Amino acid sequence: MAEARQRDISRDRLQVRCLAAQVRYQLAPTDDHRRELALALAQLEEYQQVLDRDLADNVPPFDG
Repeated sequence: MAEARQRDISRDRLQVRCLAAQVRYQLAPTDDHRRELALALAQLEEYQQVLDRDLADNVPPFDG
């Protein structure tokens, strides 16, 4: 249960970080904000890979 809570907290932090980067860039599209947004995108892509791996590890093989 604590592990699931920790995952939820990590996911929430990532979502907030990405949303904040997006809003900062929309308000002031500077190079610094563009880089921050690119980092946020990289984190989202990395998280997607983790989710994809977890899904692949937990899906039973197809019997056909």
